[in-house]
Amino acid sequence: MADPRPVDPGRLVQVAQLGLAVLALSIGLLLYLLDRPAGHAALIPAAWSRPAGGGAVFGAAAAWLPSFLHPFAFSLLTAATLPRSTAAAAGSCALWWGIGLGFEILQHPALALPVAAALHGVPGLQTLARFGLQGRFDLADIAALSAGACAAATLLFVFQPREVRHEP
Repeated sequence: MADPRPVDPGRLVQVAQLGLAVLALSIGLLLYLLDRPAGHAALIPAAWSRPAGGGAVFGAAAAWLPSFLHPFAFSLLTAATLPRSTAAAAGSCALWWGIGLGFEILQHPALALPVAAALHGVPGLQTLARFGLQGRFDLADIAALSAGACAAATLLFVFQPREVRHEP
C-alpha cells in the first residue's frame, strides 16, 4: 500500500544535496587512493593506497580536482544542516572557500616556514605545520577551489524554492 503522506520537496532537495556531497567526497577519496603516493594524505593509511607505479586514473585532473571537490562537497553538507535561505547557502560556500584559501596560502613559501616555526612544539598542530611545508602553493588550486565554491553556490541557489530565492 502506498504511503498517503505527501512528499516534502524540501526534504528531497536536502537528500539531493547530501547525495551530491557524498558523491564528490567519494571521488576525492578514490583520487587519493588511486593517484596519490602512499602516505600523501594524513588521514588515509598508506596501506590503503595503490602500489607505486600503478598509473594515474584521474590523469591531469588529479592535480586540481581535490581543490574543487573540497569546497563543493563541504558547502553542500554545511548548507544541508542550516535553515534554507540564500544567506545560509552563500555563507556556507564563503566559509569553505575561505578555509580552502587559507590552507592554500599556508603552503606559500613566504609563509610555510615561519608558520611551521611558530607552531613547533604546539601539541596537535604539527600536522598543520607539515602540511604547509610539504605542500605546494598553486594558483590553479585557488582557481579550482573558487570554481568549487561557485559551483556549490549555483546548485544551492537552483535548489532554493522560489520564495526563498527572492528574500527581501
